[in-house]
Amino acid sequence: MLDLLPSPIIPFFHDLKYDGVNALVLATCSTFVICCFVQHGRTRSSEGIEVFRSILESARGKTMLDYTAFVNQLLVMHWSGTLQSMSRHGASRQQVLAVASSQHWFGEGSQSEMADKWNAVERQNPGTVNAELTKAASELEAARCSGHELAFPRLKRDVLQLAADRLS
Repeated sequence: MLDLLPSPIIPFFHDLKYDGVNALVLATCSTFVICCFVQHGRTRSSEGIEVFRSILESARGKTMLDYTAFVNQLLVMHWSGTLQSMSRHGASRQQVLAVASSQHWFGEGSQSEMADKWNAVERQNPGTVNAELTKAASELEAARCSGHELAFPRLKRDVLQLAADRLS
């Protein structure tokens, strides 16, 4: 689901000066996403645009901070393979949004579970965790230097560091 969204979307939200998600934000963001899709060779009728619009609609009336936290939850779910698993099990878009809205994805328990998953990947493909940890550290530093949201890059680094520590 989120692999359909263009990657510059989070920095774009940080540049918005709106207090909350309203009709103007919906229109502005929808136009931005359509432009990103066109730049990446996708059509305007792409499923990703509809997914994005439904995500935005679900955030109507929330603050941009709440919305950014919600998108970070979705990014964590995508990165951890949860969205793919939910899709395989036939979860609806509403079910995915409900799970993403339940503020538990940044807890220690979920980080531990994600680290266990990475250790399983490491057993199949040795060196993966260290390579991903190096990549995550670079992404975190790039986000820090550019003034962008740090929650998701920091979580990735922390989970991968936990996985690497457990391998030692």
